[in-house]
Amino acid sequence: MKILIVAVNYNTYKELYDYLAKVIESLDYSSETIELKVIVADNSTEREYVDVDKYSRVGLEVRSLDNLGYLGAAQTVINSLVDVTIYDYVAISNVDLLLDKTFFENLACRYFSNKIGWIAPSIYSLQEKRVKKTMNRPSKWKFVFYRMMYKLPLLYKLYYSTAYRRKRVKSQIIEECDIYAGHGAFIILTKFFFNAYKKLNYPIFLFCEEYYLAELNRIAGMTVRYDPSLKIFDSEHVSISKLDIKRQCELNYEAVDYILRTFYKD
Repeated sequence: MKILIVAVNYNTYKELYDYLAKVIESLDYSSETIELKVIVADNSTEREYVDVDKYSRVGLEVRSLDNLGYLGAAQTVINSLVDVTIYDYVAISNVDLLLDKTFFENLACRYFSNKIGWIAPSIYSLQEKRVKKTMNRPSKWKFVFYRMMYKLPLLYKLYYSTAYRRKRVKSQIIEECDIYAGHGAFIILTKFFFNAYKKLNYPIFLFCEEYYLAELNRIAGMTVRYDPSLKIFDSEHVSISKLDIKRQCELNYEAVDYILRTFYKD
């Protein structure tokens, strides 16, 4: 089995080293034969030297980029590959999270049909105390509401401190099933997804990456499979926390507006 992880780093080298340590621990724990390569898409503005030889176990490569955003950086790396379909799975990942040691063992033991374009692991938010995922396709009017909310930062702050926080209470861990979209912190795309899409072309700097990929998946007639045996623990928002509320709202507005204009035309 061949796996590529494209890990996006933005001035979070401490988290990157902890992340790589857990990746290697999980890889060593697996009894299955796994060929893993990790490419760091480094958006950092304050660069540090990374000793790639120390991480030869995962064939670590670091690509220094201008700050291209999350999916922007990941797709730059992916689109540069001669043939991404040589990999069974391509993961797009933040580095402020930790893989459970059973992650690769469980992934290697699973069989997923060619109708599955995205495998969504169980990503437990240490901040919000819940597993984050999107069960069903949001309505157009939900995105219209989000767009209005991000236009008004005060409304966004009110929503986040009230209705959004109540989601934690409602959230429940579920069994394996098909869902609309996984959480964007760690996205596993299958080779079948890349048979349909040779390149990614998300023009937005940050946010709504999950909806973009979910829509591509849906249009191609594929499904997103949530697998709770693939456990990840997410500390969340290490990079995003460096943005003030006004900038977060501006970026979210651009992302939601793009999703609406591109996939909700009717």
